[in-house]
Amino acid sequence: MSISKRIYLDNAATTYVSGEVVQAMMPYFTTEFGNPSSIHAFGREAEKALAMARTQIAKAINADPSEIYFTSGATEANNWILRGVLATSKIKRALVSRIEHPSIIELCKKLTEEGYKIDYIDVDQDGIISVSDMISKLAKPAAIVSVMTANNEVGTIQFLNTVANLAKERGAIFHTDATQAIGSVFIDVKEMKIDALSLSAHKIYGPKGRIRENKNMYNEKVIEIFKNSKNAGMIAGASGIGKVGNVKCGDIMKIYIKVNEKQVITDAKFKTFGCVSAIASTDVACDMIKGKTIDAALKVTNKDVIDALGGLPAVKIHCSVLAQEAIEAAVKDYRKHQNKAKKN
Repeated sequence: MSISKRIYLDNAATTYVSGEVVQAMMPYFTTEFGNPSSIHAFGREAEKALAMARTQIAKAINADPSEIYFTSGATEANNWILRGVLATSKIKRALVSRIEHPSIIELCKKLTEEGYKIDYIDVDQDGIISVSDMISKLAKPAAIVSVMTANNEVGTIQFLNTVANLAKERGAIFHTDATQAIGSVFIDVKEMKIDALSLSAHKIYGPKGRIRENKNMYNEKVIEIFKNSKNAGMIAGASGIGKVGNVKCGDIMKIYIKVNEKQVITDAKFKTFGCVSAIASTDVACDMIKGKTIDAALKVTNKDVIDALGGLPAVKIHCSVLAQEAIEAAVKDYRKHQNKAKKN
């Protein structure tokens, strides 16, 4: 007997791109192909479309549009949040459930090899998080807790409100991989106290993402600084705080400076949410401004940052530019507070 027609029954793995989506995307492959970073009309049209997409996604999960970042897919997003939080937190420990997607589990194996502490939360026979085990493991500080919204194999839906509350009560960032749930399960990131959420269009009749990671992209110095950042953290009572970001790539940098009465920067710390080069660039930027006057700190350029790192790939130069901008923003914030104090 011959089979004349195949029937696809695996929408849990991926979906086809619907006709509506293809129709909505087609102009951006043909007539409206501008770079959203460009200031000409083509670029402005693309930027407008990007902003609209960001707003639509935000509305679906009750987030602010400024909180939406585009990656190649949920695997990259999961890597981004876990690596970003652990690299910039003083606490080098994460909690994840035992039934996470391989993009989390395999990443955690790699993070363990790199020296991070990963503990796994037990689940019951139905795949539901063991609250008692989670409470027990949260007795020790954790930088981030990651529990998927719905399991991709057995379909278990977690009680995210309970899990998120437990994480937040103990000062941990709460992340959920909602790739399998988006469009099927109600999600309100504000009501459910979700700090970070990953999702992917290919599960809901959208296109698939692509990413290629060149293992030789970074030199050894950049990798070493990324893995062993000396200046990650915050400064209580900072004299100035500089926050900058690039919504196109998703990097967010924050530099804290402590300035003495002689206007010398005595300490500098950072919290960066971004890629390897973003974290490494901010770390060396902090090193470079320590001991300098605020005027001298303003003379640190992105080229200085690149040189201190031993070079950056061309596609990552923008990270060094952001580091320079973060220094400038921190000094500006310091001066604003100083001027305000003088007026008072």
